[in-house]
Amino acid sequence: MIISRMKPVSELLDYVAGEEKIFLIGCGICATYCASGGKRELMFVKKVLEDAGKTVTGMLVVEGVCVVGRTKKHLEYYPEAYNSDSIMVFSCGTGISVVADLVPVKVHPGTDTLFSGAIVAPGVFEEKCSMCGKCELEWSQGVCPHTICPKGIFNGPCGGVHDGKCEVNSERDCAWAVMYERAKRNGCLDELERPREFKDWRDNIKPRRIVVRSGKIVHH
Repeated sequence: MIISRMKPVSELLDYVAGEEKIFLIGCGICATYCASGGKRELMFVKKVLEDAGKTVTGMLVVEGVCVVGRTKKHLEYYPEAYNSDSIMVFSCGTGISVVADLVPVKVHPGTDTLFSGAIVAPGVFEEKCSMCGKCELEWSQGVCPHTICPKGIFNGPCGGVHDGKCEVNSERDCAWAVMYERAKRNGCLDELERPREFKDWRDNIKPRRIVVRSGKIVHH
């Protein structure tokens, strides 16, 4: 799940200074789960804007704003979106960019996109993956050194680890301590003893794009 949070109200109002008519778009999947862009949040923003003297021309919650065809189809039923001064989108950064590609009016981001996270419990999200393009989880025992270690260390713990805790955040276990315990349990400590080369970031060169046909990647 892509985790996001709503921008501060003061920032949203700054975005629309000098504008009168604003259309709101939310995401019915990730942003709804994160309470950053569902129907309830759009209703809240609608009141904030109206209290500030703005006119909210309409609201739309799309089940996955990142799905280009679906968002485009939904927007066809909302001509008021195209006739507004701007559209404010409450979704991940991808969804915001999708809307900006589809409409000829100004698009404001309503959220800050934080990370790709696991749903630990209702309303509790934990970052697990940085979507770097080259997964290291095989040798690292399912603990991403790029994400879980604040320093992104790939060859053993830093000198600051103490009693298995991270020196950057003493409340968290050191990522490498967790790797070690899992490797020991799984009988593959040799995986951690093997020196790792510097991370190859070529698969992280942005912007990225892949094409899948008949279940196979044919271009990336």
